[in-house]
Amino acid sequence: MVACGILAKRLNVCNRSLAVIPPNPLEWQQTTDSRRNRNGIRRGMTWKFDQARNVACITCRSVIDGHPVLVVTHYEDDHSWGFLDGQPVDMAAALVVAMSEVVDRHPDLDEIASLPPGWEATRTGVGEPWSKRQSDWGAEA
Repeated sequence: MVACGILAKRLNVCNRSLAVIPPNPLEWQQTTDSRRNRNGIRRGMTWKFDQARNVACITCRSVIDGHPVLVVTHYEDDHSWGFLDGQPVDMAAALVVAMSEVVDRHPDLDEIASLPPGWEATRTGVGEPWSKRQSDWGAEA
């Protein structure tokens, strides 16, 4: 799986086995409602991203624990996504999770769901405007 190898390379965890569930286009057709499960996470909202809910993305423990997402990258090579807290990357806290695990916890990310591949968006805090620019990530690889 190409995406799995690219994610492993980005996270420098090539010695681990990562599983990526292939996207199911039918999952994109969700109903719109704001029901929350027992953990307070929205379920059943309209999905706006170009990848399915179960596609792997890069994030960090603090984002899963509720800290705001301040840096979003939409990678050009495989159209995967990264959702980070803006702090220096700690490989011990890096995670590969389903996109829904991040977006359901941070519904304000819908604002940047149309971010083109090869671009990144940053903001200084929740409720602040996103600053979008073409990513130079590929130049570093």
